[in-house]
Amino acid sequence: MLDVNLTDVGDFIVQNENKKILSDINTFKRCLISKAKTKEIHHIEPTLLDEYLATFLLPLEKSNSTDFEPCSLHGIIASVDRYLKRHGYGCSVMTETGAQYALTRDSYNEKKKVLRNR
Repeated sequence: MLDVNLTDVGDFIVQNENKKILSDINTFKRCLISKAKTKEIHHIEPTLLDEYLATFLLPLEKSNSTDFEPCSLHGIIASVDRYLKRHGYGCSVMTETGAQYALTRDSYNEKKKVLRNR
């Protein structure tokens, strides 16, 4: 039997993560880097992460410059949530109530309405 530690478990999970989650996280990371924000996502305090996510969602388009479907935007946020949860972040972007991540939720909900009305 192999001697496996928590680092090995974490490495295994990261290597086998859903490719969509990794793609979504990398898209968000590129957005942060373009704004000279280099901290790992799970090390950003909730207030700032809320601002970064909200400003990330509004101009977000597919690579062919067309809009995402509302469910795809939700999927991107869900990917960020899963990533944060996996890194022990402690709060969820879409399921928190109150002020935490209110800006992201409101931005998402308004963009979803706009997209549905097009």
